[in-house]
Amino acid sequence: MDTPAKKAAQSTKQPPRKRTESASKPVKLVRKGRKPAAGAQLSRELSWSTAPFAAKTLITQAARIADRLEVIARLLSGDAATWLAVKVDGQVAEVRLVGIVQEERQQSEVLRKLIMDIQAMRAKDDGAKGGDSGDPKRAADPLVQIVTAHYPKQRA
Repeated sequence: MDTPAKKAAQSTKQPPRKRTESASKPVKLVRKGRKPAAGAQLSRELSWSTAPFAAKTLITQAARIADRLEVIARLLSGDAATWLAVKVDGQVAEVRLVGIVQEERQQSEVLRKLIMDIQAMRAKDDGAKGGDSGDPKRAADPLVQIVTAHYPKQRA
């Protein structure tokens, strides 16, 4: 038989709580700005179908540097979507960039050298195949002329 005390104890029992996966989600602190597009465009322009692995690696690095330079340019121009917003104890933290102009200069110089090396590799590859891959624009390209002047074709 159920006594009144036993009934009271059963009625106060609560079913076990189920864990919900969406109980606490972290607050999003970073606003996403525009994705850099300079790297993809540079990669398309510098790539060719028979590029060796070394050239593909240099093209990838050049594309990454072009993307970094695009972000640095947006930071220096004050684009609000590029900046990071962090709240600490309800207050917005201040972010200071030191040496970003020097970094931009260094990255620009590295990118210039990479492009020259890639163009030289392409010219060498095209020369080995006996032509400029049928692209008449490449022969008239001033950058190709400068690169070929600095990197003369090596004779075997």
